[in-house]
Parts: sequence; structure tokens; C-alpha cells
Amino acid sequence: MPETLSQNLADALRELLDEGYELTLNKAPGNCGYLADLVGPLGSQTTGIGDDPAAAVASVWPLDDLDDDPNTDPCCCTCGAPVGIFHGHGDGWHGEATIESPVELYDAGHEPEVAWRPAGAR
Repeated sequence: MPETLSQNLADALRELLDEGYELTLNKAPGNCGYLADLVGPLGSQTTGIGDDPAAAVASVWPLDDLDDDPNTDPCCCTCGAPVGIFHGHGDGWHGEATIESPVELYDAGHEPEVAWRPAGAR
């Protein structure tokens, strides 16, 4: 890892910890990269995913509302597939679906575990 990137990551982590956040990094199941779970001092929780630990941390820092961030996409941290909330199928998260009308959901065989990653990453 280049020294400046390493230093930037270390500075960001130090800032998080100093502000009372707890960060947990884990290898994602199914060889889908790394998961970063960030819990705020008041109990808020954000989960992100990345190809390496630095990318996983970057997916949860800065602490913007990720679902409103056009630079992130929701995905399932269990299998890595994109997820979404589809009109006509309730207000919960589902795995991939067809884009044709009517929308058909694919059954991944598990409930999605929602995380956020940089837009366009797979």
C-alpha cells in the first residue's frame, strides 16, 4: 500500500476511534472482499464492503447517508450481488431482479445482508 494512502487510512481510523466509533473488519464470505462494520457512539451502524481493507473502510467513511450517495450502490455482503427495493414487492431488500416489466426477483436462497460499495464495483 503506498505510504500516503496508508497514512490517510491511519489518520481516518484514528479520527474515527477518537470520536468514539468502533470499527470491525472481516473477510467477506464467498471471497467477496472485506466487510467494514462501523458503529457510532450513539449506536448507528453502517456496513460497507471493498476489495481490500482500505476500500472497505473508505466505503463507510465519511459518514454520509450512503443510501442518498450517488457514488455508492447497495449489495449483499453474503454473496456480493446487487440488491434493491422493488416497487410491487414490498418495502424490503431483495437480490437481483430483471429490468423488464413485470419485474421478476431472483431467489438467492438467503435474505440479503445489505452493505454499500462504490458505484459500479462488483
